[in-house]
Amino acid sequence: LPEILGMDVPRLNTFRSDLQDIVILSCLLMLYRQIAGPKSATNIKTMKENLWVLLNDSETSLAHVVAEMVRGAGTVRGVPVSVAEAKVMDGVVDKTLAPDSKVFGMVTGRVMDLLFGWMVTHTIRAMVIDKAKLAKYGLVELEGEVQDLAHRLGEFARYNRTVYFDLLSSFYEEV
Repeated sequence: LPEILGMDVPRLNTFRSDLQDIVILSCLLMLYRQIAGPKSATNIKTMKENLWVLLNDSETSLAHVVAEMVRGAGTVRGVPVSVAEAKVMDGVVDKTLAPDSKVFGMVTGRVMDLLFGWMVTHTIRAMVIDKAKLAKYGLVELEGEVQDLAHRLGEFARYNRTVYFDLLSSFYEEV
């Protein structure tokens, strides 16, 4: 059994990394909506794209990410974000993205709920992420990313079930 899991470690790490990327981007967009206010919807797609580029750049720091959020919020609000607000935003982003943060855990749980729900029902619902939950969880802007990860996880699970079902069944019977 360990050899089977060992062969899948790179794929499992990729899935974990992609899940973390979705959670981080979701947290950042949630905080951006807070600082930008009700008009944030007018440029949420652009902000998502900008943050995604920054998050995928190895030279980007958290300060760069916060600066982009502050800049975008000022543009949307029509009034620059004050230095005090920017400082608060920096602290809130830092605390929110901490792995032991309750908000980070909540968003992780929401994304995992969507993925699990898709994996359980995908044969019945034609591989569509639950749009009502996406809206409820504030993840509408990340539908494509969640859908992509769900499809890849589903293919991985389907492949492993097809290839290893007999072996794993006999292992569990012995245990």
